[in-house]
Amino acid sequence: MAAINFKKQAPVVLQMQEYKDIVKEEHMMKPKLFTYPNWNEAQTVFDFEDLADDALLVLCIRAQLDEPGQDQHRVFVWRGAEFDEEEANQEVVNVQEFVNKVMEQYWGCKQAEFQFNIGIFNEYSGRESDEFNDFF
Repeated sequence: MAAINFKKQAPVVLQMQEYKDIVKEEHMMKPKLFTYPNWNEAQTVFDFEDLADDALLVLCIRAQLDEPGQDQHRVFVWRGAEFDEEEANQEVVNVQEFVNKVMEQYWGCKQAEFQFNIGIFNEYSGRESDEFNDFF
């Protein structure tokens, strides 16, 4: 008869902490989509239907250092065909202030574009890059 070797598992408390750490990291690394003018709330699940003609969206993506070609943080600023930037600039925050506040929210510090390697890309309705579309 062959002997069965059981491998002792880590205590459940440690397993739960490891799981919580993994979930926390995944949440932090996940791309987030912000919709003008709300920089405090982001979507982590989104699709092409979120690209509304009258919207301004900011998509933030953290660098994936373990993947080739993904070593730069990215921000995509998408403008819908009917988004009125002049009108928006007269609201509570103008477009550039909104983008700055989104980056502050996502990266957790002021002037994130000067502290991290962040590429900022402008996208327009109907002329989106493949790289942008890959996230939808």
